[in-house]
Amino acid sequence: ASVPFLWVLPLSLYLLTFIIGFNERVAARRGLLVVIVLIALGVGLLLIAPPAQLPLWALIAANGFVLLAVCLFCHTELYRTRPHPRHLTAFYLMLSLGGALGGAFVSLIAPAFFRGFWEFPIALLFCADLARQAAQSPGVGRMYRLRHVVTGLALALAVGIVLLPLKAYSDSFLVLRNFYGVLRVRQVDYEGVPAYNLVNGTITHGLQAMQGEQRGRPTSYFTPSSGAALAIANHPARVRDEPLRIGIVGLGVGTLAYYGQPGDVIRFYEINPQVIAVAYDERFFTYLRDSQAAVEIVEGDARLSMEREWRQSGSQQYDVFVIDAFSGDSIPAHLLSIEAIQLYLDHLRPDGVLAFHISNKYIALEPVLWRIRETLGLQGVYIHSTPPPGDPLSFDSFWVLLSRDSAVLDSPAIRAVGRALQGRPTIRLWTDDYSNLFQVLK
Repeated sequence: ASVPFLWVLPLSLYLLTFIIGFNERVAARRGLLVVIVLIALGVGLLLIAPPAQLPLWALIAANGFVLLAVCLFCHTELYRTRPHPRHLTAFYLMLSLGGALGGAFVSLIAPAFFRGFWEFPIALLFCADLARQAAQSPGVGRMYRLRHVVTGLALALAVGIVLLPLKAYSDSFLVLRNFYGVLRVRQVDYEGVPAYNLVNGTITHGLQAMQGEQRGRPTSYFTPSSGAALAIANHPARVRDEPLRIGIVGLGVGTLAYYGQPGDVIRFYEINPQVIAVAYDERFFTYLRDSQAAVEIVEGDARLSMEREWRQSGSQQYDVFVIDAFSGDSIPAHLLSIEAIQLYLDHLRPDGVLAFHISNKYIALEPVLWRIRETLGLQGVYIHSTPPPGDPLSFDSFWVLLSRDSAVLDSPAIRAVGRALQGRPTIRLWTDDYSNLFQVLK
């Protein structure tokens, strides 16, 4: 989510290096800066291919240190090579132009031409070469005697910076990138069961067994014990053997299409066109092809699409509406505001169920939904789905079910695994004008 901390911190560090770097006493410590930047390049290697999942504070600290050290080194070099004062206008013009070109490269060119986040290792490569050049200059003082050692270390780091990203992507059958990030399809062995999984960053967005009896079964966060599956299986219309109309925000690999039966309509809302392409790629995933329901895909932002549908044709009259957009590192807060929930309710039947998938490494969203339930007077259930023994393709998942009708959530299957939502009185209602991730950080 767009919260100030996530952009004020790096921006502040970057601007701070301008202030510190354009200082004669700091720029004179060139040898020390070379050492610091070599350490930062080593940390950058760990960020390219981390040995394990790092906690949030460690990721912030490591990225902040790399940014601070690299920018400080580059800005002191910039200050050291500044022209005569009569050329300062051109000097600062080139500075501004370089910033604009760098922003255009990262925002426009890199997503179109790179399959991975290659701009980060490329920047580290340039910095390693700059450190090598600086070490060979007499201006580094005593460090000049170690110039060959520093050069060798810089070259070794450069080799690692090149090879580690290649290794990280070497096990991927498919790698795609666009504005929304990098998608990879990999083969992963889950306790002896080979499966294809779709990964965005470090987050698994669905998987399917490669062969055998488990090939067509639902997996990951969407097994029969998950909140979404329970909401579908125990809806009064399903119990009466009537067709369901199901809406789903977030396609993944289309796993929830498994629960469709003849006569059902399952309508997915997916903002990333490359996710749609991967989900339909039958070399890896077949949930959409094998579904007994009529599957529809709406490309674009789910909320904007649903607002357009409301204006054009009124309510979609969903029996179950699943919001699976919060499992990644980036939380789309506009899908969790009170205005968004009211829009979902407008598209829901009176006995319909909203199912929120809130599994997340960093954010605890249950209190946010508790406050919304309290405000709108809805019925709510929290469900923690645990993998059954002997099923390595199932993950822990956390769900919140909301409905206007208490009887819908009172089925024996839901009552057996659900509990009341827990919240905190200090949690303020999320709206389109207000959201606060600091209050719900794990």
